[in-house]
Amino acid sequence: MSDLKAIKNQGVKVNIGGEEKVFKFDLNAFALLEEEYGSLDELNKIFPKKDEDECENKVQIKIKDIRKLLWAGLIHADERLTERAVGSLLSLTDMNEVAKKIGVAFMAAMPEVSEDEKQAKTEGTQGKN
Repeated sequence: MSDLKAIKNQGVKVNIGGEEKVFKFDLNAFALLEEEYGSLDELNKIFPKKDEDECENKVQIKIKDIRKLLWAGLIHADERLTERAVGSLLSLTDMNEVAKKIGVAFMAAMPEVSEDEKQAKTEGTQGKN
């Protein structure tokens, strides 16, 4: 993340345990996840890569990671919230939908890349060939 000011503080609504909650990755959530995973690069490894044989809507992520990510995304509303408390709110039938919402919130939190930055990155890649 080149410019932390560019992180958008948007949330995604998610229904958990029959209650609508706002889930978001703010700077505090990323700091918590960095503490838990060691680095944000390690965090990126838990998101599934698209495979040609997989359905695009199928999310394959570990349950413990879903709980941890959900906890980090909900803690902005209640700093006393624990991972176990988040886990007790979820049912296995909610997992796929919640995992999708985690991905949406994660992408919403990422800074937007300007056209100039995209072009510079493309030019830098082409120059290495």
